[in-house]
Amino acid sequence: MNVLRKPFKYTYFNATLILFAINAVFFMALRIFPHSVLYLSMSVMGMKMHFYWQPLTYMFVHSGWSHFIFNMLALFCFGHEVERAIGSKEFLLFYLFCGILDGLILISFLGWTSGTAIGASAGEFLPPSVTNAMGIVLYGMFLAIIVPSARKQKSVLFTVLVSAGLSIIFKYIFTSVSAGFSVIICALFSSALSAFIFPVDEEGNK
Repeated sequence: MNVLRKPFKYTYFNATLILFAINAVFFMALRIFPHSVLYLSMSVMGMKMHFYWQPLTYMFVHSGWSHFIFNMLALFCFGHEVERAIGSKEFLLFYLFCGILDGLILISFLGWTSGTAIGASAGEFLPPSVTNAMGIVLYGMFLAIIVPSARKQKSVLFTVLVSAGLSIIFKYIFTSVSAGFSVIICALFSSALSAFIFPVDEEGNK
């Protein structure tokens, strides 16, 4: 048997309660020493300062009472059932692996958003000819992704057309709605309407 696929011997020692205790200790410690959140929570600056323990410790950091209570409620509701089903060792491994992986994804996301903000700010200082050229390239990339799929599937074409139509309406009629919020509304409404009109045949996919 492959060593990586060999499961632990089933044991149950209420790891959910242990995780709750660790979370409670971290929460109370941060209430007493609030500045320690800079060392324990996940941040790009912390990783640059070689705080390599943050992908582990951040998952026990909570911003306030509501954050802590609802997280612990979810842990008790689902943690016990999962732990009883797969065993305490597997549950702890699953808990820590998902938490660390989520932290690494968060760091990548923060780096991406920071780069986007820097790029948007740089657009204020670049010549108009350069920013216009970059805008044309962006739309070209969008068309290269959408057009082939739209030609093959009517659902994609329908979604794009509905979203474009809604964008025009928000641009010239509902001008009080912010650009970012209008994009969210257009994407959600067009995708939901397309899913309703062009349902996926699950039996056919099988």
